[in-house]
Amino acid sequence: MKKCYKCEEVKDLNHYYTDRTRKDGLTNQCKSCKYKYDKEYSKKRRKYFDKYYKENKQAYVDYNERRRERHRVEPRIRMKEGAKRRALKKGLEYNLESYKDLPKMPVFCPILGIPLVSSRGSKNGGSDNSPSLDRINNDVGYIKGNLQIISRKANQMKSNGNFRDIEKLYLFMKQQQIKQK
Repeated sequence: MKKCYKCEEVKDLNHYYTDRTRKDGLTNQCKSCKYKYDKEYSKKRRKYFDKYYKENKQAYVDYNERRRERHRVEPRIRMKEGAKRRALKKGLEYNLESYKDLPKMPVFCPILGIPLVSSRGSKNGGSDNSPSLDRINNDVGYIKGNLQIISRKANQMKSNGNFRDIEKLYLFMKQQQIKQK
């Protein structure tokens, strides 16, 4: 049994959250009082940050502009963050410590030979020419040595079909080209 310092009621220990910083290992206010306090505190902070954002809106705009420009110049930064998010979501191995652990950014897609362009403002992950991080072996996670940077178009083609599908498509397109001649 413990007395809540807020409502001053004596309650069973399961009515308190754990707090390793305190001697008894429990918060000094019960769960219901803590909930009320947190709700009020959240409202106050929301008002404060709304006001702060309005007063400092240009600083946020400038920061976001610098961030976008940095990602346009060095797209591996965003690729690393996306890889980390996907690895956690899919439960895959991930060992990249910095964007510098990714392969160097090629000028042209090594598969299709099209120029890789990091553009801003495109929806749905960019254009066909956008650089894309590809796992060479899809059974392995996002680890050094299993990654390459290719065009979004090549990565979609690679991920949407297996080797036999792509081979069939190639043979079909080759036959069509022969018929046209």
